Amino acid sequence: DGSVTKLGKFIAEEFNTYLPEAGQGFEVIDRSRINVLIKENQLLRKGLTDPTAAAQLGKLAGIDALIFGTLTAFGESVRVNIKVLDIQRGAI
Repeated sequence: DGSVTKLGKFIAEEFNTYLPEAGQGFEVIDRSRINVLIKENQLLRKGLTDPTAAAQLGKLAGIDALIFGTLTAFGESVRVNIKVLDIQRGAI
């Protein structure tokens, strides 16, 4: 439903911590900064999966890729689906 959960926040923080330490040259831009850019430039959050909107955000913030995903509860377990959107190519 698009809402942010405690588990979702935790997973995002794990990515924020792990990626820069992975030794692959990853630099993470905090979600709050991206949210400011989205609001200032009137980009719809749902539209970020659209290559045109994503490319516009990428140019504004110097972003190469967006990581997003979903959490789905199945009884006592949770399925995590993560997608990486390459801004230059518009490919997931």
